[in-house]
Amino acid sequence: MRMLTLVLAFSIIMLVSGSVMAEANPEVCNLWPDGGMPGAKEVNFEEKVDSGGHISGISVPELHYYPAEKQTSDATIVICPGGGYAVLSFEKEGIEIAKWFNSQGMNAFVVKNRLKEYGQPYPLADVQRAIRLVRKNSDQYNINPNKIGVMGFSAGGHLAASASVLYNEKAYEMEDDREISARPDFSVLVYPVITMGQETHWGSRENLIGKNPSQDLIDKYCTEKQIDKNTPPAILIHSSDDGVVPVANPILYYQSLIANKVDAEMHIYNTGGHGYGMRKKSGTVQYWQENLAKWLAERKYTLPKANPGF
Repeated sequence: MRMLTLVLAFSIIMLVSGSVMAEANPEVCNLWPDGGMPGAKEVNFEEKVDSGGHISGISVPELHYYPAEKQTSDATIVICPGGGYAVLSFEKEGIEIAKWFNSQGMNAFVVKNRLKEYGQPYPLADVQRAIRLVRKNSDQYNINPNKIGVMGFSAGGHLAASASVLYNEKAYEMEDDREISARPDFSVLVYPVITMGQETHWGSRENLIGKNPSQDLIDKYCTEKQIDKNTPPAILIHSSDDGVVPVANPILYYQSLIANKVDAEMHIYNTGGHGYGMRKKSGTVQYWQENLAKWLAERKYTLPKANPGF
């Protein structure tokens, strides 16, 4: 019955803004199809998609499924696009990334989560729900329920890191999901916001936890402070000259992973700036996806490839 409900909730839609978005034509699932969305409220805004594929005003969270044309891996990835918790860079840091994972033989999912109009804990609730749906329906997707990773960019990196350290947090209550783990099995964090402390990206912090948050709330979403020995393995990607999210962010997370004896790898490139996705074609940062492909292959999530670039 659960499977039937989920299958009925899926429909094929076409996003209408941006060439890549129009061509991708994914399967799309409403994350909360039965009226059980936590934090539901009447809204006075509407969802918009600009010419660059940025989505704002999200009130109906979704999960977009991109199956590999030739699946060679039983692992999968749940992707959280960035955008400062104000918008989602859905094309550059969602669809394009999913298609790269497809090229590696992996099925992929992109989360369209709620943003500043809702604030915490609702983005976390959306990604927890996404991970549980994927795990619950792993047979349908032909994936291993113990090989589900989470990936995020910038503020989406903070959301992915939050999913990695706050997986026991009850961001929502739903009886059908109580016995399903929200813990990702690995994480990929690309120019991520990690801390809510002095090295944070202030726009992301304000949009998530408000202008005057309590110290307890700040500490809760300082993901580097929530790491323990059960935190999933992670690979972190950043650039020294990132002028938006200070490079201290991934360093804090990496140091805490190492202190807790968690498998961790970090690549900090000399130049690259911020927000490049997979579009950077100059400098050593352009090879970050090759390093990611090697990391995935070494851990048996994908098959090794001679030329893993995008």
